[in-house]
This record gives sequence, C-alpha cells and structure tokens, in this order.
Amino acid sequence: MLGTLGVPDDAPSVLPATRDNVIACRVGDREPAAIHALVAAGARGARSEAAAWLIRTGIEAKADLLARVEETAAQIERLRRELNEAVREAAGEEALT
Repeated sequence: MLGTLGVPDDAPSVLPATRDNVIACRVGDREPAAIHALVAAGARGARSEAAAWLIRTGIEAKADLLARVEETAAQIERLRRELNEAVREAAGEEALT
C-alpha cells in the first residue's frame, strides 16, 4: 500500500549505509520540489537521502530498460573492439586496447 507521497508503507526509512558516491546534476523545478516534499512530509530525513531514494526507485522501476541498455552497450563495445582490430590488421598495426 502506498503511504505519504506515494512512498510504500513498508519502504525502509533509511537508505543503505554505503552511500559513498556523490553526483551533481542539473534538474528542472519538479525534481527539487519532489525532494522537498519528501523531506517536509518526513518520508525522508534529508534532501540527499530523498534524492538517493528517488534515484534508486527510478532505477528499480526501469530495471528491464536498464538491462537492455547495459546489454546493448556491451554489444557496442564488443563491435568497436572488433572493428578496431580489423582496421589495425588491415593496416598491419597492433590493435588499440
């Protein structure tokens, strides 16, 4: 069941202890408003915790898409390596790594 601001009632109140990565990004007006609302409602204790929670839930919600993206990116990387090797072999040079 969803509670305040669409946060599931059984959602953990804190994020995992390992939040060692810092990112900076530009966002529109809606994102900070959502972060503020989560903190103001007491659903999250701090803005950084609210932002991390929103990112994590977005990743979880789009897991299928992200799996396809990761698979496709791996295929692209493999094709780039193969192409590089083919070009270098044709030119009689060593392949780049």
